[in-house]
Amino acid sequence: MGEGGNSEQAAPANLESVATTTQDDNDGKIAGVTTEMEYRLKGETEFIPVTGTEITGLKSGIYEVRFVAKEGYNASPTVEVVVGDYLLEAPANGDTTMGALGVTAVGAKFIASGLVAEGTNGPQVPSTLAEVATFLKNEYDATLNTDAIVVTDGNIEITNTVLSTEDWNKIKANGDKTIPYRITLVKDSATAPVSTDNKVLKIAIYEDGKAVLETIQ
Repeated sequence: MGEGGNSEQAAPANLESVATTTQDDNDGKIAGVTTEMEYRLKGETEFIPVTGTEITGLKSGIYEVRFVAKEGYNASPTVEVVVGDYLLEAPANGDTTMGALGVTAVGAKFIASGLVAEGTNGPQVPSTLAEVATFLKNEYDATLNTDAIVVTDGNIEITNTVLSTEDWNKIKANGDKTIPYRITLVKDSATAPVSTDNKVLKIAIYEDGKAVLETIQ
C-alpha cells in the first residue's frame, strides 16, 4: 500500500516521441498515451491532462508523463520522454562531387564569413582549408573535419560528415538556423576582395553534419 493507504501504479510504458519538424519548434508529439495520464515539461510545476492517444503541439524538450491519481490509487511515478529538436538535414540527392575549374590540390583556397585580414573588418581573405579550420576553432570552438573535404586538381568531393551537430550550432548560434553554413571554394588565383568570377562553388554544411556542393548563382 502507498501513501494514505492507496495502492501504487506503475509508470507509463511504451511511449514514443516524434521530434519537431520545423524551426518553429512547436509540432512535437508523444504517442501511446491515454486519458488516464498527465504530462508536463520537465521543470514545470503543473501537470496537464492528456485528452487523447497523442500529445501534440509540443516544443522540443524532456517531458514527464504519469498516470493520474484516482480512487484507491496514487499518481504513478513519472517517466521521461524526450521530444527531439528539429534538425536541418542535408538533401539526400545533393551533389557531393563536382568539377572545380581553376582549382588544384595544392593551391585550393576558400572564403568563409568572418575570416578577414587580422585586425580589420575588410573583405573575406582566400585561405587554405587548414586556415578555415583554425578560424572556426578559434572563433567558435568548432572542429571542421578537413579530411572529409577532398580537393584534387579540377575536382572536389565530400566524403564524410564535415561538422558535428553541436559544432554546427556553435557556429550558427547568432545566425539563421534555417539555412546551411556555407564555405566558398575560390580559384587558386583569387585575391581579396574575391569577385564572383573567381568563386567556384559553395560547400553547404547542414545541421546533421553532412555537406553538399552548390553552384555559384
